[in-house]
Amino acid sequence: MDRMWMYNMNNSNRVGVHDEFVEGVDGFIKHAMTLYPFQNEGVIRCPCSHCRCMKYLKPEAVRVHLYSRGFKQKYYVWTDHGETDGVNGIFYNMVVGESSVSQEYSHVQYDRVNDMVNDAFGVQSGFEPEQNFEEPPNEEAMRFYQELEEASHPLWVGSQHSKLSIAVRMINIKSDWTVAEAAMDSMIKLVGELVSPEFDIPKSYYEAKRLVSKLGLSYDRIHYCPNGCMLFYKQDVDLNECKICGHARYKRTPSGKTVPIKAMHYLPIIPRLKRLFASPSSAPHMRWHSENRRPPGVMCHPSDGEAWKHFDRTYPDFASESRNIRLGLCADGFTPYSVSAAPYSCWPVFLTPYNLPPEMCMTSPYIFLNCVIPGPRNPKVLIDVYLQPLIDELKQLWCEGVVTYDISTKAYWQTPEFIAKSEQAKAARASQKGGSLHTAGARSQGHVARTMKKATGQMPTQDQLFLKTHTKKKKHESDPTLWVEDRAHDSYRQYMDHVDQYSQTQPEHPSRPPPELEIDFWCRTVGGVQKGRAYGLGPRNNLSRLRSGLRGEGSSRQAEGVDDVQVAAMAQQIAELNRKLAELRQEELRKVTP
Repeated sequence: MDRMWMYNMNNSNRVGVHDEFVEGVDGFIKHAMTLYPFQNEGVIRCPCSHCRCMKYLKPEAVRVHLYSRGFKQKYYVWTDHGETDGVNGIFYNMVVGESSVSQEYSHVQYDRVNDMVNDAFGVQSGFEPEQNFEEPPNEEAMRFYQELEEASHPLWVGSQHSKLSIAVRMINIKSDWTVAEAAMDSMIKLVGELVSPEFDIPKSYYEAKRLVSKLGLSYDRIHYCPNGCMLFYKQDVDLNECKICGHARYKRTPSGKTVPIKAMHYLPIIPRLKRLFASPSSAPHMRWHSENRRPPGVMCHPSDGEAWKHFDRTYPDFASESRNIRLGLCADGFTPYSVSAAPYSCWPVFLTPYNLPPEMCMTSPYIFLNCVIPGPRNPKVLIDVYLQPLIDELKQLWCEGVVTYDISTKAYWQTPEFIAKSEQAKAARASQKGGSLHTAGARSQGHVARTMKKATGQMPTQDQLFLKTHTKKKKHESDPTLWVEDRAHDSYRQYMDHVDQYSQTQPEHPSRPPPELEIDFWCRTVGGVQKGRAYGLGPRNNLSRLRSGLRGEGSSRQAEGVDDVQVAAMAQQIAELNRKLAELRQEELRKVTP
């Protein structure tokens, strides 16, 4: 993107301003007006040579400053206005604009909710999973993409609100003004009666909370001993009293309800760290400490200190990957009530990643609240009890690692364990002796079938399910059908021939075979079950569950591996027991009848 116009303001005779500069300033002002400061307070940062993005002014005042003073030096990338520097001169714009997938939402105003949705997906607006992931999206990413992508669409073309943004505003209003949940439900019901039924908005406060929870940034409420001896956590979660001092865990309220005496809120750190790599505004900077070394004797970052360097020498394997996160922890107590109230000390615990540059790592967006240790006393030496969940997460990160998508490289951050699992999955899918290439990613056949039922109102047939999972997504309806491999196309054609032959021999019956016959036809088409798998169906012990799913029936985990022979034997036993029960009843009737 060429922005030389920014520093070519005046005409050659220094009379007037270049038309290109005027158009560029207009574009900049429009861009800045889509950002949060203008949406919230009606001001934007002024990038003139005098203000240098340190002052917030009205748009017209910024325009006058730029015409008279010009832009500050070397501001080709508008980093203070929502852009990050990409590769090959591409600027990643954090403002919602035109999408490569859909143009109809190109005029949606900037909303911070979109950032949360994009970070939750692990991809950016307009990205298709099949185009940007070297590996198929895992189940978590696919769930986010399917559920949140729909919820983040504007209510109508040109609207700045979506179902998700409305849900976030509802929760924010309830928190700010301490509104009762019943009152929120009444207001939501009234709003629903006023707007058109076509506008898909949450029907209750509970539905709004469920929708927002899909962003993945949840919290845990953990009970603990009032004396601070232990947490009722992990293997101790079912205890009713402290195993150290014997204090009761619950108390009974005047209404008779049992509630915990003490509880703390814990915000898991792993999902929040993964968001750093999912957002283009932070992912490229997670390597800053390694790519921007200072000369000896200069210290402007913790990585310049001797403690950091000593750690790198002690753990060279960890230091060899610059994206490995270095965290700083801070805890301090404060009194949430007035000074005149009874003494009460509340202790929040914060974490901040030191990978980021100095101007970012100590700013509020990158300081994560991890937990709040309630009072009323200073925890002192018992603080390690409350930090147990954090220690467990840090041990998981250190010993096992977590698979993370890095938006700056557009690929999963591939740990050795992830590479091994990925290669194993590739070999299984590409095997010609049972496995198959497919487009369902980590989703099972049953999951895909249930998703199709939700969309169409009825369970798909076997050929519809196979067509969905073994053909590539079309960009346009007129595009030809592309199969993932020739074997898939041949199997589909042969199976449909079997279905046609069955329809011709059953003139008085429905044109399609029953669901259980569809599976049998398919197994005969692909050569049966080999090495525990059937081509296009997955493991053999899933076949009965798939049959039940295609019939629209439910199945428990214990019934997944039950085959048709066992079902028939159990049915015969039930019939025999019913016969004996009827005989016993007849015998009892004879005894009581005179």
